[in-house]
Amino acid sequence: MKKLTIFFCGTLALAACGNGIEKKANEKLMVAQAAYERGDYEEAKSQIDSIKILYPKAFEARKAGQALMLDVETKAQQKTLAYLDSALRAKTEEFNAIKDKFILEKDAEYQRITALFHHSAYLVPVLVIYRQCDKDDQFGTRNSQP
Repeated sequence: MKKLTIFFCGTLALAACGNGIEKKANEKLMVAQAAYERGDYEEAKSQIDSIKILYPKAFEARKAGQALMLDVETKAQQKTLAYLDSALRAKTEEFNAIKDKFILEKDAEYQRITALFHHSAYLVPVLVIYRQCDKDDQFGTRNSQP
């Protein structure tokens, strides 16, 4: 009889703790939901992750947290996409404003990558001297007789 009483008290204590764990996990879930609604996605992710770590047996709260995490990730990615889209538009406008100042050069036979040169690079006079070399003298180092 004494063992039965101890077993019953232990079961009752575990059941009471289980409700407390679920309650605490739901409180964290509510904090995460509030952070999501105000747009603080990093805080929401942190709260949901803490539910997984602190209350691994609060299955209902964890399940609801996973659903909320999907929404949080989606909204965070939409926010990032909107930022990157606006940055792309701004950089495209900047490029279009200066692209006429550059010359596009590519020698298809020798280059795989196209080169852009600023107009000022062509304003500097360049003197190129071509020397005719003998067949033996590839580098023009030997004096050739006319």
